[in-house]
Amino acid sequence: MDNARANGVFMDYLGESDRKAQVFLHRLYYTGDKAYKDEEGYIWFLGRDDDVIKASDFRIGPFEVESVLIEYEAVVETAAVASPHALRGCAVKSFVTLRAGEIGSQELADALFAHCEKNLASYKIPRIIEFVDLLPKPTAGKFVGLN
Repeated sequence: MDNARANGVFMDYLGESDRKAQVFLHRLYYTGDKAYKDEEGYIWFLGRDDDVIKASDFRIGPFEVESVLIEYEAVVETAAVASPHALRGCAVKSFVTLRAGEIGSQELADALFAHCEKNLASYKIPRIIEFVDLLPKPTAGKFVGLN
């Protein structure tokens, strides 16, 4: 990093010089976002390198869970997070916003669980689904987290 000017979103990790050395390389800021370019030139976002839910010693990428839930016709937006669990350490919890006219119910939650069972490995399936009116996001538009 060129110390004379910030070439990323910020200039430093306060008190974390090792972390700074890992992300500021070659005068670039490495975000930790993972993506790939397909043969047609489209870029597909996979998630963040450090964005992992650890449940029952499995490492689960929230983006994969969210991608499956968003396929369901009633779902507008979703966020998968780690929720404390007595046996698993953490369980996958998904916050879900619905299309206009859809109402969160146990029947809809059961349908979403079934959809996940068809499309995810069993350890990645959300154990909790909570319907919310909106997901909190800063101006950048990224989900900032709920518990």
